Amino acid sequence: MDFEWYPAKSAANKIKHGISFEEVEEGISENFIEAIASRTYPGQLLILFRSATGVFYVAATERRQGRLRIITAHRDRKLERKYG
Repeated sequence: MDFEWYPAKSAANKIKHGISFEEVEEGISENFIEAIASRTYPGQLLILFRSATGVFYVAATERRQGRLRIITAHRDRKLERKYG
């Protein structure tokens, strides 16, 4: 899976949520849990993955040539109870 994102957005996400989009890409590649289509925002995927620091929720959209654009990522403690 190929990803794309804005570097400034990645840096802001690291400050706000404790994870950069580079870490998201690595985490999804190594510890993917599941992906589901968003019911709230058409065309958006919700991706879950596990890392050493917890379970993360990623919002992404499908782009051309099968690439995913990462919108945001954050730790989800409720999902941590479910996926441990």
